[in-house]
Amino acid sequence: MTHKKSFFISNELFFKEVKALLDAKKKVNINVQGDSMRPFLRNGDKVLLSRAETKNICRGRVVLAQTLYGIVLHRVVRLEPPKIVLAGDANAKQLEWVAPTDVLAVAIAAFRDEKDLKLYSLKKRLVALLWIAVRPFRGYLLGGYYWLNKK
Repeated sequence: MTHKKSFFISNELFFKEVKALLDAKKKVNINVQGDSMRPFLRNGDKVLLSRAETKNICRGRVVLAQTLYGIVLHRVVRLEPPKIVLAGDANAKQLEWVAPTDVLAVAIAAFRDEKDLKLYSLKKRLVALLWIAVRPFRGYLLGGYYWLNKK
């Protein structure tokens, strides 16, 4: 029986290495931490990242960015040149404004238990854009959903 050893490194050191790999034009897999991207991404999902380029930063894309709150994996909700507006899918109010140079990577794929989540299929893109549009009403929509499905 083998035991895996665990060790922890700081986010600063981890993302410094991620950035170095992205700058070397490598793709990087990271685990989603937290629930700010629910319902589309959950804690523990895996996301494949590619170096961010201006042409692939658009509304609806999931990006890894440096914000005032630290490094986050959030969705682009608006482009307000020269800034990019981000939000976690689960965040009904909080927004982050970043410069294009603050965007480190773009998520190109996502997986849950080795299953491809088809992050940018037509259906997922439409649902994500609708989810962005209903941000002010999400609390009511989710409350109604939970009320209808309680048993």
